[in-house]
Amino acid sequence: MASGSLGSLVPLNAGTNYSLYTSSPSTLVEGKVYITNRDSFPVKVRVAISTDTIQNLNSSDYVVYDKKINAGESYETESIYFSDGQTVIVKSDNVNVNFNLLGSEVGVTTNCGVLTATSITQTKLNESLYVSPSNIDLNIFACNKNPDPATIRIGIGTEMLSKNYIEYNYTLHPGDVYSRTNLKVGTNDVIFIKSSNTNVNFVVCGKDS
Repeated sequence: MASGSLGSLVPLNAGTNYSLYTSSPSTLVEGKVYITNRDSFPVKVRVAISTDTIQNLNSSDYVVYDKKINAGESYETESIYFSDGQTVIVKSDNVNVNFNLLGSEVGVTTNCGVLTATSITQTKLNESLYVSPSNIDLNIFACNKNPDPATIRIGIGTEMLSKNYIEYNYTLHPGDVYSRTNLKVGTNDVIFIKSSNTNVNFVVCGKDS
């Protein structure tokens, strides 16, 4: 199976979605997206992991949304997992941007890749994001698609109780990327979330422990 540089591209057109890499059937990909600004002005970039085609990209699939990268600088995501036909989709408001996926392919497991993704539609309400069916190592991403800051909370436990918060009233600014990595959850653990604003994305990806 492939390892190392899995995909690279420079967008031909600004503001257009491009497929960076699609996982093969029965294959899990673990890697990071590296984004480099070759322009003399700041750029804004987006990264999504889609379970559908590029034409049917869901806005809740974004793990990076309008992230600003200054001239001559680069940005590296935390590790992402995607599997069995899921696709990393990228976009930039400038063509002088490099997108590179470095990672490795491994055999697919029962619970792996993008496990769930949602965009908040109700504010200040605890919402179940994911119930783990087994022991899983996972990462949680959040991004704010609003023009104003949002305050978020994340909890993990067998019940949606305040004692189970692992993140409490974190301020997520527009363009920021929130991530919690290497979280170990067990069977029937619930990941629950709350946000002060709508249009905040939460994406969970991972693999069986």
